[in-house]
Amino acid sequence: MRILHVVGDSGFGGASRGIVALVTQWTENQWEADLLATDATFQEFAREAGVKVIPLDCIWRRVSPIKDLWGALRLYRYLRRERYDVVHTHTTKAGFVGRICARLARVPVIIHTVHGFAFHETSPSRKILFYSLLERMAARCCTHVVTVSHFHRQWLIDLGIASGDCVTAIPNGVFAGASGGEALLADAPEHGATRIVCVGRLAREKGLEDLIDAATLMRNRPGPRFVIEIVGDGLLRDELETRCKSAGVTDCVRLTGFQADVCAVLRSADIVIQPSIREGLSISLLEGMAEGKPIIATSISSNVEATGGGRAALLVPPHCPEHLAFAMETLMLDPEYARTIAAHARERFETHYTLQRMLDDYKRLYDRLCDQKIPERHRPPVLSEAGF
Repeated sequence: MRILHVVGDSGFGGASRGIVALVTQWTENQWEADLLATDATFQEFAREAGVKVIPLDCIWRRVSPIKDLWGALRLYRYLRRERYDVVHTHTTKAGFVGRICARLARVPVIIHTVHGFAFHETSPSRKILFYSLLERMAARCCTHVVTVSHFHRQWLIDLGIASGDCVTAIPNGVFAGASGGEALLADAPEHGATRIVCVGRLAREKGLEDLIDAATLMRNRPGPRFVIEIVGDGLLRDELETRCKSAGVTDCVRLTGFQADVCAVLRSADIVIQPSIREGLSISLLEGMAEGKPIIATSISSNVEATGGGRAALLVPPHCPEHLAFAMETLMLDPEYARTIAAHARERFETHYTLQRMLDDYKRLYDRLCDQKIPERHRPPVLSEAGF
């Protein structure tokens, strides 16, 4: 069996670790699995995990019709030449281009994982309609669609993107205690200050502007001392730094940049916060649950699902700095409540969101689809009585 995971130039983020874990699972089962990715950090992480990286530059995040057509032709020719049995696409742009090219190249099994739509629950209806039509077109070019939450599976069906028998929800999973290292963060907060950590790409959908505004509200009124560390990198870095300076919160809000050992970062936190406006199923949320930390998250549907209706986190409305500030103050002033939701978070992680559970679910899906589409190649070789 030959498998290709297609990511394109999508940057290294929370979902990247799960994708690499998927690829390594197949190689451990003696199937040949490759990864098509062109982001340098993603490539380095994958190669360190023993993954064969295909650096084919053919899918870019920015839309450019002529360049995209050339890239699609390049990917199609590659798939026709290499003859993969399974192509598994990830992210919106790679999923759209990759599925169409794989279908034209007559790849037997084509799977796409929806890590998150290009729209969210409060997006304008015209935006939802436009991207739904594109997703519906691409869904017709693949064998099966996977969503990373049950909410997104139902939403996908309700939008008419694909029928229920062609969609499976396989929630994200993470590995607890992936490292015992120490986080290389900024200077430690002053003695007695609460360390609040937010991990994620510096992108608009992560709600980081709301978090800075919440810190401004807290900074301007009496209360417990705190330091908010925003861990990650992205296009908004300069804008967020300027916002912190303008609000006068550079002493209590720190942008630490990219950190390879996210588990160590979260382990150092007193509170984990996730103010996102849009998520498929937040990896940083699950990693905070795995570390048994008290968590604050927005009440978007995938967060509600992951936290058991809010039992494993303190949920607040998205785009609401005042509620974020109140939630942070609540956990700082009520350590018993913080310990309670932290214990629920760890319990829910162990029950629903381990990495091994996710890998097992994908293995069953692969086995079923390959049995249906390429049974003669999926069966193990038959040994003679002599054993060879």
